[in-house]
This record gives sequence, structure tokens and C-alpha cells, in this order.
Amino acid sequence: MTGDTFFARMKKLKDDPFFEKIMLLAFIMMLTTLAINAYSLHLHNTEGDDFRGYYAAALLIVRGGNPYDFHQLAPILQEVTGTIGNNPYFYPPWFCLLFIPFTLIPYQIARTLWIAVNIILLYISMENIRKFMCWQMGWERWAIYTLASFLLAIFCLRSGQAGILMFWGLSLVFLGIKKEKPSLTALGLILLLTKPNVTGVLFLFLIAHLLFRQRQSIYWTIFYTSALLGVFTLILPQWWNFNRNGFGSGLINGMDGPDQQTGIRTPATLYSFLEHQLGISPNIWLLFILITIFGIALLWLWNRAQNDDLLYKSGLCLLFTLLVTPYAVTYDYVPLIPLFFWIIKHVTLEALWKKWAVAAGVTLIIFIFPKLEYAYTSYIMLPIFLAMLIAVNYKRPQFTKQI
Repeated sequence: MTGDTFFARMKKLKDDPFFEKIMLLAFIMMLTTLAINAYSLHLHNTEGDDFRGYYAAALLIVRGGNPYDFHQLAPILQEVTGTIGNNPYFYPPWFCLLFIPFTLIPYQIARTLWIAVNIILLYISMENIRKFMCWQMGWERWAIYTLASFLLAIFCLRSGQAGILMFWGLSLVFLGIKKEKPSLTALGLILLLTKPNVTGVLFLFLIAHLLFRQRQSIYWTIFYTSALLGVFTLILPQWWNFNRNGFGSGLINGMDGPDQQTGIRTPATLYSFLEHQLGISPNIWLLFILITIFGIALLWLWNRAQNDDLLYKSGLCLLFTLLVTPYAVTYDYVPLIPLFFWIIKHVTLEALWKKWAVAAGVTLIIFIFPKLEYAYTSYIMLPIFLAMLIAVNYKRPQFTKQI
């Protein structure tokens, strides 16, 4: 069977209701498996579960303490989970307010609820993105949802992290723009600020875009931020005044409480990938050359944008940040799902070799999954994404009407 025949036959299944039900069942089974895996992974060993840090920070707020002070937070972590671990609080002030309702129930039940919330938000976010893209799909809808969940959300669910929450925020931004609801767009922007090291460039790009197209969203963002900071300050006056000794060291070092270093952290960054995966001691010139290559490639991709493709350009901003940021981990890759959707949607309209190139890229990512013992190994996913984008955009019509 030739490649053209294979893809033609798969396309004919688009309106087959039975096959669509099979794909829906596969998606449900995938989410169920991810949820069970995430729950069982930290049932007896809480190390590596970042929800414990969110829960403890919110509980500390309820008790009148300051979550930014690891010396105050450490005893709460010990009390709630039986160990201190490496869970200092580095997030915006308002972030831990989201978790105050979770503190009304025991930790393990709250953790189960957090996993369920993430599963629901993951599905809702993918639906929001599909609607924004006006993507009419049959069975492939569930197949792509299943694949995206496995490739980009599994590590976030397993670690109890906030990547899916940021993905939901990004989907709210797109939905708010599409439906012309500035307050909804602003809510999404606030959620994107959860991790500026991951979404900072994307946030600035979206602000620049909204400045000329939906300026009210910016006003709503300022209002939300001011209100949340005001509420947090009322709850905890002078929250910025805390013991800063060793603050931030948990991003670089493994910790088991304040001033208790247990090792060196190796995040999913270019530097860590070169040093620990490839065994290359990176110097400033090597990093500069590689970052320049990434920048040129992404500028070329940006120049291939058709009309005003906001989702595509947002994805490029996020991909560039993840390629060059000094700190990111695999669970931060969830907001790449819209860019993954874009690749899949557009490659179906391209030449056969491009379809096989993208299929090879996805297969390669799946192949390396068993080898992702360390975060820095997963960095290879980002150049693969970049290569798939280059393949899809090669010799495509060029449109550069707007920024």
C-alpha cells in the first residue's frame, strides 16, 4: 500500500461513527490511565509531587504565615506529607489563593481532586483550541487529543504541576479574542503569568497583539492583577517582607528543607542537555551560536505565517522561550499543544513527504519516552518540534500582512 493510499483510507474513516467511538474510547482510556498513574505514583512517596507545595502554601496562608519564607513553609510540608522535600514557593502571590479551597479537605483527597481538575481542564482546553482554529474533525479529533495528552501532558499530571492550568489560560485568551470577551482574555493572561520563565515572551506578544485589537483586555488584566494583589495583601500584609536567605536556590539545587542541599538540579534546558545528555561542556560561544541558529529558524518560520495566524505565532514565541530559557522542566511543555494542533492540521494539506516527516517526528518522541529518566533528556522534543515546523512550512505560500 502506498503512502497516498494509506492517508486516503484514513481520511475516508472521518465520518465513520463506529471508528469515532473507538477513538473516543481510546481517549477516555488514555486520560484514565494518566490519572491512575499520577495518583499511584505519589501515594506513598510524595517526593516529586509539586501539588504538595501548592497545598502547603495555601494552608500556610490560612494560618497567617508567609509562603515565600521556606523556613515557615517547611514545617507545613512535613506535617501534611511527612517530608519537606524541595517545594519552596516561587509563584505569583495570587497563585496560592487558588488552592485555599483544597485545604478544606485532607491532602490525599485534595490531590485526587487536583488530578481530576487537571484532566477536565486538559479536555476543555483542547476543545477551546479546536474551536478557535475552526477545525472540523471526525475520529481524528479523539486520536489527536489522545496523542497530545500522551506527548505533552503526561509529565505535568504525574508531577502535580501547573502546566495544564497555563494551557487552560492560553485557551481562554484565544477564546476571549474569538468571542470578543476582554474579561475572559484577561483571565487567561493572568494564568499565563504563573510562570514568566516559560510564558513571558508569549505574554508580551499577546499584550502587543491586544494593544491594537482588543485594548480592553489589557485594562481588565491590570484590574485583575491589582485586585488579586490587593486581596493577597489584605490577607497577608507585608508579604514581601520575609527571610530571603537561600531564596531561589531550590531552582538550582535539590533541597530537603531550608539550607539542606541534596544535589544539583538538571532542568530541561539547552545548557543541561548539552552538558548532561551530550557530555559537552557548553561555553558562552557555543550557547550563543545555538541560540542564534534557533532564532534564525524561528524568524524564518514567523515570516511564513499566513495572514494573522495568532495561534501559530503564539506557539513560536513559546517554543523559542522553551529552547533558550535558563529554567524549564518537561511539565512546562503542555502549552505547546496548540502548536502541535497547528502542525497536524496544516500538514494534512501538504505533500506526502511532509506527512511522513511529521509522523517520523512524533514517532521519534514516542520512541525516546522510555529514556526520559531525567528532565534534560526531554529537551530533545523541542528541536524535533522545530524540525516538524520547518518541514510543514517548506515551500508554503508566504503571507506577511500583519504582525
